[in-house]
Amino acid sequence: MGRSAKIVTTIGVVVILIIFYHFISTKLMHRETKKVDMPVIERVDLTEEWKEYRPQTERFSVTFPTTPQHAAQMIPVPDGDGFIRYDMYLALSRKGATFMINVIEYPATFNMADVDSLLNGVMREMIGGNPSNALLNSNHGTFDGNPCLEFLLHNKKATMKTMVVQKDHTIYVLSAADITQELAEEGFKKLENSFKIQ
Repeated sequence: MGRSAKIVTTIGVVVILIIFYHFISTKLMHRETKKVDMPVIERVDLTEEWKEYRPQTERFSVTFPTTPQHAAQMIPVPDGDGFIRYDMYLALSRKGATFMINVIEYPATFNMADVDSLLNGVMREMIGGNPSNALLNSNHGTFDGNPCLEFLLHNKKATMKTMVVQKDHTIYVLSAADITQELAEEGFKKLENSFKIQ
């Protein structure tokens, strides 16, 4: 992977990781406090109704358990022309899971030829974001005819299932995180099955 591509990928992944670790840590601490300090008085119905979400950009559609928070940023291309646009959509489930879709849109002049390097670069940077991260598995494939990479990441606090998809000059990063591998994969499957690139 070229220097510019690595820097750009790193910037995007750092944003993803900061948000992931902040929200998942906060959510898990909150859940643990409830388990330890709050006696269970009655059963609470945590049934969720997943609803379709389309961003204003109309780049994709997906279902989320709650309305996502959105953040966007434009960053100049290192050693190049134009800007990379980052959009992050984050939804926190009532059951404690975290769901994210990150969209990284490169300018038309950016070299996207080395697909494997771009996809693997996202995975490597996410693994390196925390010393306790462990890669449980990874698999290259296609999603709706586009190259993708799925992988499962685990650390002391959570498990995160992620899929990185490249379509033209855009990279989509779908992630679901929860306290167990089973829950993370179950949540991710809902996200993946409803996700459509427009």
